[in-house]
This record gives sequence, C-alpha cells and structure tokens, in this order.
Amino acid sequence: MSNLRALRPEPFVGRGRELELLAAYSSTGTGLPPVTVRGMGGCGKTTLVLHHAWAQRATGRNPVWWIDADGPDAIEAGLAGLAGELDRDIVKTLPVSEAAAWAAHWLEARTDWVLVFDNVEDGAHLRPWLGRLTTGQVLVTTRRTLAWQRGNGFLYLGPLHRDCLVTLLKELTGRSDEEAVPALTGLAAELGGWIFRGASGAVPPSASSASLGSGSALG
Repeated sequence: MSNLRALRPEPFVGRGRELELLAAYSSTGTGLPPVTVRGMGGCGKTTLVLHHAWAQRATGRNPVWWIDADGPDAIEAGLAGLAGELDRDIVKTLPVSEAAAWAAHWLEARTDWVLVFDNVEDGAHLRPWLGRLTTGQVLVTTRRTLAWQRGNGFLYLGPLHRDCLVTLLKELTGRSDEEAVPALTGLAAELGGWIFRGASGAVPPSASSASLGSGSALG
C-alpha cells in the first residue's frame, strides 16, 4: 500500500551516500526514533526521501505513506487518508481527527512500514504523533531545527559537490560535449551546488539565461 508520487524522469546524481545512510535506518522493531532530513529550501530533501521511499517500497515495506506536513491540519488529513485506504468505512464514520488517531493506532500495532512527513515547519505540529509512531521508519523533511533531532536520526543535506552538479547540468541541458564544459562549470559555480526546483525547471531562470544564453558555449 502506497501513495507515493511518481519519480520525475530527470537525473538524480550525487546523493548515493545519503541514500545509503537512510537505508541503514531500521523500519522494523520498537522504540524507533524519527529520521530527520534537514536542509535549505531547494536542496533536494523531498527528492532524496522520495527515492528512498520508493526503494523501501520495492523491498516490501508496507505501507509506505507520504504526508505533506506543513501544518497540523495537513498532518491529520494525511493520516486520515491512510486510515481511509486501510478501511474505506473509516472516513465515512469518523471525523478527520479520529480517523488520524485510528491510523496511528493501526501503525502502532505493526512494524516494517515507512511514513514520510514532508516539509514540516513546526516541530510542535508533529510532536503529538511521534511518541506513538515508533514501530516503523518515520522520516521528516524540514528547513527548520527541530527539537527532537538530538539523539535521533539526523541527516543534513548540503549542496551538491561541484563535479556532481556539472554532471547534473549536462543531463538537464543535453550538452555533454567538451565545448559546453566551461559554461556548465561556470553555472555550477554560480549556483554554488544548489539546484532550486520550481514549477517549470530545475535551475533559476536568471542563472540559466546568464550562463546558457547566446554567446556562451552553450548558446
């Protein structure tokens, strides 16, 4: 059982070590702490955890459930959505808050599951649930410094290494010829290792136009 969004058909490079670190955290047992992935907006936290979640699903973890967790109402709605997937009658008979609690109780009684809380803005919104969700793998992505990080799983996601960023830019632009390398290297330096993802592209328009416009090696 899963509600994971599809992986984007775009290159994913330079995060192999981080994927290995996430895979090393257990999703089976009791008393399991949450795993927090923190980093600046646009550094690739969501993409990294999505790749990890798909890998966990492939190994048989069940359920693997994704919650957009930018507020308490969104968290409750995400858990209630899981409850509705587990039992279609739940959402018909219980209010959202009670359906969310039902889902947490269901998870408490089982292990070998993965639950992602993406884009948590305030640890207080999630804290009431964390004490209950300790028998599977809970992953949290955030830009914030959250109170429960100490003593628990924590991964800081920094910028991509320059070489990895150049490789990524080659694939995104479709230019891998030697003539393109200086301009791509310059763009990588301008980006500083960050790839900011928006609705329409993977690099900031100002950076791409400055470094990839006519007159550059990529024009």
